[in-house]
Amino acid sequence: MNIWKATEHRIKDIAERYRQITSYPLYVAGVITRYTLIMPTLLMISHKIRKGIDTMRAKKQQAVVDKIVEELRPLVQEIENGPETTRYHYRDYMNILAKYPEEKDQRYTMAVLLIKAGANPEGVEWAARLAFIE
Repeated sequence: MNIWKATEHRIKDIAERYRQITSYPLYVAGVITRYTLIMPTLLMISHKIRKGIDTMRAKKQQAVVDKIVEELRPLVQEIENGPETTRYHYRDYMNILAKYPEEKDQRYTMAVLLIKAGANPEGVEWAARLAFIE
């Protein structure tokens, strides 16, 4: 990661030089320097590097979500295949959501993961409402 930060710093430095050169009267008169030729290429490379890093982060986050969903799937199947003691099994899902702290974001994330794992969306919605997620 330090290489990317150093590269980004160098690109910003060159961009500043480019800005200074382009505002210089010689550039306006039509004199071309090496920075005017290389700057668009550096900006394009910087954009591709940032896009690549963002793509790698997204893939890692998706891999973590997929792993959690796979771990939740047996629990969800057990709930869905069990007797329906409450409408849409909302009580069972509420028990799961209640195990998390009073943070709405964590409960909301868990609710979404449960639905991705195959839980009944209505049951999770009822449980989330009762767990004070609005």
